[in-house]
Amino acid sequence: MRINGIGTTLLGVSDMDQEGVATATLWFTFVFLPLIPLRRYRVQFLPAQGAGYSYQVISEEKHSISEILKTYLLGWIVAPVLIFGPLFFAIRENWETFQLPETWYTPYVIFSIIWFIVVFSIISIRLENRYRPPKTVAAEPPTTTVEEPQEVTTPPEAQGKPWRGIAFILVLVGSVVTALYMVIAQVGPAVWLIRLQLRWLGGYYVLYTFLFVWVLLLIIAAIIGGLISSIIGAFKSLYQRIQSRHNKETL
Repeated sequence: MRINGIGTTLLGVSDMDQEGVATATLWFTFVFLPLIPLRRYRVQFLPAQGAGYSYQVISEEKHSISEILKTYLLGWIVAPVLIFGPLFFAIRENWETFQLPETWYTPYVIFSIIWFIVVFSIISIRLENRYRPPKTVAAEPPTTTVEEPQEVTTPPEAQGKPWRGIAFILVLVGSVVTALYMVIAQVGPAVWLIRLQLRWLGGYYVLYTFLFVWVLLLIIAAIIGGLISSIIGAFKSLYQRIQSRHNKETL
């Protein structure tokens, strides 16, 4: 399971056959960055609604070195450059270093923010579609014997729910507002960073401070959200086991 980019998920999904069967590697990720390839499976993707996906493990395969290297390349270099690349020039100091026209700065900042939102959304949608079986797949999963433990074959991503999208927007907007407040009021981690800049650089760079505080808030929100979701999931799993045991005893 992966919550807010922290946990396990399938990456390196190959092209599916007509039955929705493909090979994929189970990765441990942190803040959506692939860290450790755990196992590679041949999996059957199941029909799902909304965000997220479901799958059934058919067999375990050998790791593919080329697929692992490709995942590292896409996850650590290509995707970050595509998403955050334009924001590099949105930093005032970089804009002035390259002596770019001052009249273009504000429109470019707006463009870079729009670019970030659009490209991030496109990449997310394309990744989501990789886990969708062909429309001709039957609704019932195949009767294939699964030798893996039950917890491995459970969906790594929860089914999509409206509140998750709302929570993502609230966290994104809230982190931006909070970061701006901390920088303007010079409170929280902004104070430490400002003092550090004054001591080492002899100047205070507002945009650098804002970006640092904003990313820090996003990481904290992801960790807290992941912990809360994990605790809730553990309690739900425990409740379901107790309920299932109670139902068996009453039969």
